[in-house]
Amino acid sequence: MKKFISALLFACAQATDYFTGRTVTNALEADKAKTVLLKDADNAEIWSIETMSYLEEDTGYRWLRVTHTLTANIAADDVVTFDLTFNSDFDPWIDPKNIMIDDSGRCSVEMNTDDNRFWTTTVSDYFWTCSDIDCANTALATATWRTGDYVESVDTVNDWEIGIVDDDPNNRFCTEMPPVAVVNSAAPTNAEFDLLEAEAYYECSVIKCVHQRRLDTGDDEHDF
Repeated sequence: MKKFISALLFACAQATDYFTGRTVTNALEADKAKTVLLKDADNAEIWSIETMSYLEEDTGYRWLRVTHTLTANIAADDVVTFDLTFNSDFDPWIDPKNIMIDDSGRCSVEMNTDDNRFWTTTVSDYFWTCSDIDCANTALATATWRTGDYVESVDTVNDWEIGIVDDDPNNRFCTEMPPVAVVNSAAPTNAEFDLLEAEAYYECSVIKCVHQRRLDTGDDEHDF
């Protein structure tokens, strides 16, 4: 299992505060804001997120869609999980100890057992509390990270949904391992042999997970 925890998105309660781009209608894609969260020693991207919002004209709902992209060797039996944790500059710290200090959405993918070209997405809704009632104020006053212990809880109402289902053979969530070019197949170098082993064992070199949530869920207690 590969798990990437707490991409801290300091988000606000307005659609345009989540991303830089156009608000769109009927779920058409807009300009997306990309944030790179993790790089390797050579400055190559490992984990990034793209955020966008759109307006459903039929319902009037505004949605936030988040696409996680991971560049890594992914095995067929891996479950890849991304956590997106965020708070709001416009909502007051109502009660970080007893109600909530951070909101969180989780997006996981694993290979589809019925069709191994595709990967199945699971989404879930969490929130965080802090053992120190003044942890947020302390952080603001001292310009340091918050004090206190943090506890994760499952929201009883899951407001996150699957943003895109992986079912398009021309635009799969899984990017297959690239073919290895061997100069002399009778005597591959050690580096070429390592690449051949990786190509044979791993399923993907890149994997995506897409989840979305209404910007206003109606839950003022456990959603920002």
